[in-house]
Amino acid sequence: HTATANFKFTYAVELIPICKDDLVVMPRKTANSLGHISPLVLCARVGSAVHVIDFKTLQITEISGLTYWRHEDITPICSMRDLKKFYVVDVELVGPRFGKYALADVTVQRLSDVGKNDNVIIVRSHLGNILNFGDLVQGYDLQTANINSDTFDKLNPDDVPSVVLVKKGYAERRRKRKQRNWKLKSLNKDDGDLVPKKQEEERKVADFEAFLRDLEEDPELRQGVNLYHDSNFVARPDAGNAMVDDDDEEGDDAPEVPLEELLNDLAIGGDSDVDDEMAE
Repeated sequence: HTATANFKFTYAVELIPICKDDLVVMPRKTANSLGHISPLVLCARVGSAVHVIDFKTLQITEISGLTYWRHEDITPICSMRDLKKFYVVDVELVGPRFGKYALADVTVQRLSDVGKNDNVIIVRSHLGNILNFGDLVQGYDLQTANINSDTFDKLNPDDVPSVVLVKKGYAERRRKRKQRNWKLKSLNKDDGDLVPKKQEEERKVADFEAFLRDLEEDPELRQGVNLYHDSNFVARPDAGNAMVDDDDEEGDDAPEVPLEELLNDLAIGGDSDVDDEMAE
């Protein structure tokens, strides 16, 4: 008898169903109680509280867990799966700057319309600091979106833009990297005896890839996550003998994690309590 026992615990946790970059709607009364912010806002960050930004004024406010559960009519109406691509035709700075945000009137065209017609849309956006002519930008097309929300239906139509720009986009050929020079670590997981369906597995892979891209694009998000050098990463020498990624393309500004932010991948005694593979 070793006097050792193994236990398994199960916790039921209810999470706020709002993620970064979600488009969130709330009644006017609730918005007024949060500093008279617009009832239609973007989720800028999720931490101990949900940080939302009014993309037309740069006003930012926090929604605490207590506030959310007290006003359960605060709901996301669009998420990352609803994002559409647009081509930036023009950017005109029109107002204040706040941190990494700058107010601008941005002229965009649906990527599906480029080369077919001259239909353009002028929208007020918080992304004036990072968008330039010729860029790709991702956003929510509210003219074609299927939104099922009584709160949204009650909004004044004059307050609802045709398009809400969310974040800068990058060429898919650049973003679909075969390998990154960094990796994450995770605790060992017990998935049980049930084998996940192929569709569920593909969804998990897509969600994790989206998380990795968010880490590359958002330095604030990386502050709370440990990124490690990937010893399996292989770079090739170019004509100048500089080591570069196989997928790098000249003139593309897709974000990358600076080397100085990466931690050395060390394992004591040749073993580790965490999985060396990236979480899936």
